[in-house]
Amino acid sequence: MSLRGGLIAAIMAVAAVVRAGDQGIGPRPAPTDYPAWRTAGGLTLAAAVLTPEQVKKRFHTNLNRGYVAVEVAVYPEAGREVNLAVQDFMARFGSDPEIQRPLGPPVIAARLGKKDAPPPDARGKVHVYTTETVGYEHGPYGRSGVYTGTSTAVGIGDPGVPPPPPPAPSGMDRTGIRLELDQLSLPEGKISQATAGYLYFAKPAKGKLSPLHLTYYGEQGQIQIEVPAK
Repeated sequence: MSLRGGLIAAIMAVAAVVRAGDQGIGPRPAPTDYPAWRTAGGLTLAAAVLTPEQVKKRFHTNLNRGYVAVEVAVYPEAGREVNLAVQDFMARFGSDPEIQRPLGPPVIAARLGKKDAPPPDARGKVHVYTTETVGYEHGPYGRSGVYTGTSTAVGIGDPGVPPPPPPAPSGMDRTGIRLELDQLSLPEGKISQATAGYLYFAKPAKGKLSPLHLTYYGEQGQIQIEVPAK
């Protein structure tokens, strides 16, 4: 298996452990386990801003190069259903007046990832190999003699050119980044039980990150919380 293939498989395995078969991560047992939370309109919103050290431990992608990962959890009241959408969230950091929406994994992957390696091109490189065999055989009834045979094999590729080296381990390509961030992002759609995942925002160029002013504009109304950040 190639390095890229092994890395993608590892990402998928991690995501499966975090939340078996689904997008997102497992929510904490209670909203009070997060640094900030608020209840309104039949649901509780809770959030935590990951520190750079936590980002290194939880992601293969180097999000510290200009991005902030926010862990968000939504706890609907019993019997309530919430239509969750990532674009219903908006954020503002510290005293920075800029208000921003979450960035999608493809956008971040295009900015941080290497270009995906193209598949090997084997067109026009079909080779035919012929093998001549000479031997001596003993047949039935005491008969014996020399025999000859010819076999043909077909190979694809250039035997004189070694295969390309695997991608350097110093960075991930765009497919790997997109896959990882998508698997761990906050799930979208109708939910009726506690759900959690990450939202990704651009890190402000100036000023402090704290606090994060996170606002949710859902069908149940607006919920705003202030989340401490380091």
